[in-house]
Amino acid sequence: MPQGTLPLSGRVRVLVVDDNEGFRGSLAALLGGEDLEVVGEASNGIEAIRLVNELGPDVVLMDVRMPQMDGIETTRRLKAQHPSLEVVALTGLEEERAVREMLVAGASGYVLKDSEGDEIIHAVRRAASGGALLSHGTAALSSRRSGFGSFRRRLCRTLSGGCFGRSRRRSFRGCLTRFLGRQFFGCLAACN
Repeated sequence: MPQGTLPLSGRVRVLVVDDNEGFRGSLAALLGGEDLEVVGEASNGIEAIRLVNELGPDVVLMDVRMPQMDGIETTRRLKAQHPSLEVVALTGLEEERAVREMLVAGASGYVLKDSEGDEIIHAVRRAASGGALLSHGTAALSSRRSGFGSFRRRLCRTLSGGCFGRSRRRSFRGCLTRFLGRQFFGCLAACN
């Protein structure tokens, strides 16, 4: 799908992946709207990979913690096989490591499970059009987890500071990679 555009049909095809059957069904009902179509549901990463290959969704709404294969590894494998596939992480976890690992694996967004329904829908639509989104709920981490608020502010400044040139997705991933690399090497320098 070309960057910044919705699918030609006008409907975004979504695969919902979560190990909680009740929550997965609620998400499917939430997303079944005029421009979103839930094409399938999976309860783990192995099933998600099979269904992506069979159904060809535009966006995967992916739980991070699941049995058999977690969302991080599943996202990594899906993005290797289907680079244009968009993945939005959806989780109850509020930890910097999970956010970072999902983004590095290739997710274009991260939304908390207790987010408003409109925020989840917005994240899926934004991913389908080539955008990226971090849930507003992750901002609360700054008061509960050491350094995440600072990390998120630096990440947002980096991504909004002219990183979106000609190819927004490529620039986002390039900026994210450079940003995380600087964080890594900064930690190494501080340890020496």
